Amino acid sequence: MEDLHTHTIVSDGEFYPEELVKLASSSGVKKLSITDHDSIGAYKLFPQVFDLAKKLNVELITGCEFDADYKGVEVHILGYNLDITNKDLNEYLSQIQEKRREKLLLQIEKINEYFKREVLVKDEIFIKERETFMKPHIVRPIIKLMNFDDYPSAAKWVREVAHVDVKVPKMSSSFIIDLIKMCGGIPVLAHPGYYIVESGFKVDRLIKDFVDMGIEGIEVEYRYHGTSKYFRRKKDELDMIKKLHEEAVKYKLLETRGSDAHVKDDFLTFNSRSYLWDFIENLKTY
Repeated sequence: MEDLHTHTIVSDGEFYPEELVKLASSSGVKKLSITDHDSIGAYKLFPQVFDLAKKLNVELITGCEFDADYKGVEVHILGYNLDITNKDLNEYLSQIQEKRREKLLLQIEKINEYFKREVLVKDEIFIKERETFMKPHIVRPIIKLMNFDDYPSAAKWVREVAHVDVKVPKMSSSFIIDLIKMCGGIPVLAHPGYYIVESGFKVDRLIKDFVDMGIEGIEVEYRYHGTSKYFRRKKDELDMIKKLHEEAVKYKLLETRGSDAHVKDDFLTFNSRSYLWDFIENLKTY
C-alpha cells in the first residue's frame, strides 16, 4: 500500500520525518512520500530518513507539494522523484519560503498588537526544523485562544484582523509542471475533487487541461469525506474516486493515493484500507 501525500513539522504537519516513516512501517504502508508545502526540507534537514526507511523496508520517494494557479484558483501539484540537489528547484523554494516567512511575521505582529500582548510567540512558530511558515501556524493557536468552533471561522478572523500586503507568488500550473520535470520529477495533480466541486470545474475539462500542460498523474484516492461540505457522505467520496479513475484510464495517467495527513489519526484512518484498488477491482459494487 502507498501513501504519497503526507506532511511533517517542516511545513504544517505534526510529525517529525522519522516518526512518519516509523508510522508508515507499522501501518503496512510500503511506499511513502513526504510532500511538505513548498519544501524538501524533510529530506535535506533529516537525511537520516533515507537509511531509516530502507531499514524498515519502506520505499521513500522524494516529494513536494507546490502551490499553483489554474484559472484564478489555487491548486496543488505534487512532484515526485525530485532531484533535491537541483539548483533551480532550491532557489525557487527558497524564494517562496522567504515570502511566506515575511508575511507570517507581519501577521503575528498585527495579532499581538490587537491583543496588546504577546499571544503568538515567534520562537514557538519559527522553529529550526520548519522551512515553510503557513496560515495554520497562527490559525491553530487562535482557535484555542478564542474558542472558535472550527478552522474556517478562525481563518476568517485572521484574514480580517491580520491583513497584510505581502503576496506569496503563485506561479502558473504549467510553470510548476515544467519545474518538476526539469528536476527529473513526476508531476501529479493533488486532490482534484476539491477543484471540481468547490470551484465548479468540469472533471473532463479540468483533467484535459492538465494533460495538455504535461501532468503525468492524478491523485485518485483521497480522504474527501468529512473534509468539505460537498463530501458529507462516503458515497460522495467514492463517486469522485470513480470519476477520477475513469479520467486517469482515459489519458493513461499515473493513479496515486494520499492521506494528506498532518496528524496521526488522519494517517491511520486513511491507511486502514485502500478504497482505490478495491474500487478498481469492483467498480459495480459501489
